[in-house]
Amino acid sequence: MNGWQVDTTWFAADSLAGAAPLAAGTIEEEYVDAIPLGRGPDLGIISSTLLCVVIYFALLATVQLRGRGLLSALCVYFIRKKNSEQLVTKKIMPNLLPLFLSLCLSFLSLSLFVVYLESGSFVPAAAARYLCYFLAYHFVLLGVISLLGWVFSARDCAREVAINAWVYNTVPGIALSPGVLSLFYARAALADALLAVMTLLLALYAILRLSRWVKILFEHRVPIFYLILYLCALEILPLLVLYKMLAGSF
Repeated sequence: MNGWQVDTTWFAADSLAGAAPLAAGTIEEEYVDAIPLGRGPDLGIISSTLLCVVIYFALLATVQLRGRGLLSALCVYFIRKKNSEQLVTKKIMPNLLPLFLSLCLSFLSLSLFVVYLESGSFVPAAAARYLCYFLAYHFVLLGVISLLGWVFSARDCAREVAINAWVYNTVPGIALSPGVLSLFYARAALADALLAVMTLLLALYAILRLSRWVKILFEHRVPIFYLILYLCALEILPLLVLYKMLAGSF
């Protein structure tokens, strides 16, 4: 029997070699099906959507580490407005560069949200365009507020409104950024649910923002005519321009 023993090692090796590509192909297909791929241009090593997510949260972590309590102070001012003057003088105003970077991150998040509404995928050029629009709106708003405070000798009112503009433009985008960035990776049903929730939150934010600014203007005894003129020109008109831009894209 020992003389007739057949060497089957070559057969086993050949069988394993033939089965390996099949197993590898099966495993590769399973991983490709399991990983949610971003709907954006591929940069070769990493998709542009994932690169945007990594850069966004890296900058956000930098602001948190370098801002010396800036983000927490902005959130406290946004929610409760408690000890506002102390927060402004000790936490917000000394951190001008982290504050500007936080504003850019907030507007970038809102820009990505608008881009998703517009095309359903990550489009860097469109995101940059909307980011420039939001930044231009913010600084034009600050300029008009300063001009009105100087013309009508109401600099205290203008200062308070300007601080509210910084806070109310910075906090919402950063707070919604996890949901906004998840839109590009979520399945259709989950993306629709996230979209509905964030739209509702933004609507509540708009109401809160208008009510807060109306309260400030009433506290400083601004006439009703100027109050309505201000809200229509500087709050409602930019929203109508943004809606027109989106309507043209649709």
